[in-house]
Amino acid sequence: MIIAALCVVMGGVTFEKVDIPDVHASPGYPPLGTIKLDLLHADLDKDGHSDLILPTRAYLRPGGRLDPDRYLPMPDVPRQSRADIWESTVYVLSPGLFATYVLEAGDWKRSAQFALDWEPTEDIRVEVDENTPSITFERFLHDVDGDGQPEIVRITDDGISVSAMKTDGIETAVLALFPPHRAQPSARKNALWPASERKVAFPNRWARFNVVIDGGSAVVIEQVFRGQDEVIYAVHRYQIVSDSDKGFAFRQETSYRTEALPDDMEPIALNADGDVDYAGYRYERPTYTNWKPVVQRFVSTDAGKTFEIAVTRGFLSRTTFVDLDGDGDLDWLGEESGLVSGGVRETANRALFQQKFSHAIMARTQNDDGSFDRKWRTLGRFTIELDKPARHYTYRFWQYMNGDLIDCTGDFNGDDWRDALVFNKPEAVSIHLGGADGFTARPETEFAVPPHKIPCAFDVDGDGLSDVVVRDRAKGGGVEIHLNQGDAR
Repeated sequence: MIIAALCVVMGGVTFEKVDIPDVHASPGYPPLGTIKLDLLHADLDKDGHSDLILPTRAYLRPGGRLDPDRYLPMPDVPRQSRADIWESTVYVLSPGLFATYVLEAGDWKRSAQFALDWEPTEDIRVEVDENTPSITFERFLHDVDGDGQPEIVRITDDGISVSAMKTDGIETAVLALFPPHRAQPSARKNALWPASERKVAFPNRWARFNVVIDGGSAVVIEQVFRGQDEVIYAVHRYQIVSDSDKGFAFRQETSYRTEALPDDMEPIALNADGDVDYAGYRYERPTYTNWKPVVQRFVSTDAGKTFEIAVTRGFLSRTTFVDLDGDGDLDWLGEESGLVSGGVRETANRALFQQKFSHAIMARTQNDDGSFDRKWRTLGRFTIELDKPARHYTYRFWQYMNGDLIDCTGDFNGDDWRDALVFNKPEAVSIHLGGADGFTARPETEFAVPPHKIPCAFDVDGDGLSDVVVRDRAKGGGVEIHLNQGDAR
């Protein structure tokens, strides 16, 4: 059922609040500021419009518009199944079974089914009851051999499992790409005197690494050293190739180590040059005696050989990297709070008595060579209103300190420029469109949202325009959805 819209239209962007059950949100990867919703998009009925697929139901979009009252249940599959979509086909992994489903004449048809030795691993096993959806979405389809058809790629205890679908069954090969456990010196300090207190410091043995699958390429990013304030990564790149005997094999292409980086930096992809980038931050939180929070941000786009540092005065921001102009490279965002600008006396006065203050969003654009502009460029200044002065430490101020009030990841008018979604008032958000000169000072749209929630930008219906999702802070919480009523350009 469509609920009455709660929006004030001031420009060309309008929203309508809709009721779509079974949509749950979780925080995404912090540097990118995006959220995670348990949904996928695909053109199931092949009408040229992307459809919305949830674990329990699928919404078709005839004519490019989503009707919340028109949907069909997802295929009836065993509990604890995992699903992924390739083009218009739904691939389902169930305990001991693999099947594919396509939509024909408005109903699901099982197009293939094979026995497969698969069970949910311990880290993704969930408690189930009669209300738990049978399907959980998981990205396990990759075209490893480049033939246009997907293979099932899974991470196991033994390595990367690649399963190819044949006419008579499933052919699986396990590629042992994972690094061995490494001995690390004990961090415990041992007393030399008295002799009765001496102990042998046995080394710790552990392995920590990330695995990235990109078509026929596999990248293993291994953390080979972590000290008190620095970290070193090793990057191993492999090519997955067809093998007449084993089905698939791997060939190592490159392997290298980074220089010592600040221990807050983690792997990330900031451009399409194929190298692993690294980014992180350190945050000095405000206290009752020191109202000057500082954020140090680190970034490396040269495979960990060097890194840059940027320091801003203010609180945490939701988004650190975003592709502002749609060129495929992520740009560097920074924020500065007017609450803590100026001297100690000015800051104390604002904290004690003021509920409104300015907030600036800045950027350093990424250049073609992977470097960033040397100076910050101001994209926009907005007025943030608290429910009480900061000294009261209300929940809204806590939200502000944690970056919950500003989202710069959305594109609400389809022009490929990121726009700003600002929770500027305790119960209202405003949208400021972005462009080459930054964000518009005058909001394009304002509408009411519940207090103590987190408004986020996300393209829910897959039409190419960002919608507004209002979520709880709790992981997996329910959401309130405001669908964008515009037409993508």
